[in-house]
Amino acid sequence: MKVNKKYFRAAALFGYMVTVALLTLRPFAGAVMYEADYNFVLFASINNYMRHMQNFGMINYGAFCYFPGNPILFVKNIFTVSFINIWGNVALFVPMGVFMGMYFKKHKIIKTFLGGLAMSAAIEIAQFIGLSSRRADVDDIILNVFGSLVGVVAYLGIIKLTGSESADEN
Repeated sequence: MKVNKKYFRAAALFGYMVTVALLTLRPFAGAVMYEADYNFVLFASINNYMRHMQNFGMINYGAFCYFPGNPILFVKNIFTVSFINIWGNVALFVPMGVFMGMYFKKHKIIKTFLGGLAMSAAIEIAQFIGLSSRRADVDDIILNVFGSLVGVVAYLGIIKLTGSESADEN
């Protein structure tokens, strides 16, 4: 049975979008109160997280108390909150950039920038208006857009190396 690439990509995109919605809008486990603290100052959170990583590093050495007895807790706690917040926001949107690269024939970087901006802004607005117990943060938009651009640039690099592209006409 031959699998239609267009439908496979659409299903993968749908699965990715559901995953992003669950990761960004689902309340934290055990969260009872909604966040009343928002960040609308550009680079404020990023600067705080960078300072935290300068002082405490990227690795939470306390997690080694779980190793080797409880590898799940070890993996769950190995990175500091600052590292997870910055690089998690970037990594979350890398697949979006890859999908945007696959779906658009022309102006991939501009369309990826706009698509990443729109999707991230929608998530942060939903968090702000209270559809989630998450904290709305303008810096998350910056990190998400950066991640989507990393994804499309990686996709374009792979296409250039392999010499083939399977994008649909747009």
